[in-house]
Amino acid sequence: MVQRFLLSSNRPPTPKVSRAIEMRDLALKLLMSPESAWEQTSFGVLRKFAHGNLSMMLRAPFQRFASTTKAMKYPMALQGLPPLERPYGLDIWIIDGGK
Repeated sequence: MVQRFLLSSNRPPTPKVSRAIEMRDLALKLLMSPESAWEQTSFGVLRKFAHGNLSMMLRAPFQRFASTTKAMKYPMALQGLPPLERPYGLDIWIIDGGK
């Protein structure tokens, strides 16, 4: 994946960008593994992986949101996207139980 980044840029990636790309690639491997599954959410069907307090969700461009809220329309308009169309999205979070 780093090679693809290099092809789209004239500069080599910084160490932080390289590490972010590595982490993204690992997350995508987990999301495409048998341990993950497609799940119906309030936003539509998304690919989900969960283990312990770690959760990840992946949205693809061909997956439309089930509905568009007013809060979603503004950032979409800022990006020049028509309603209900989004690029790839990868969300990763850790639920720490308030500790």
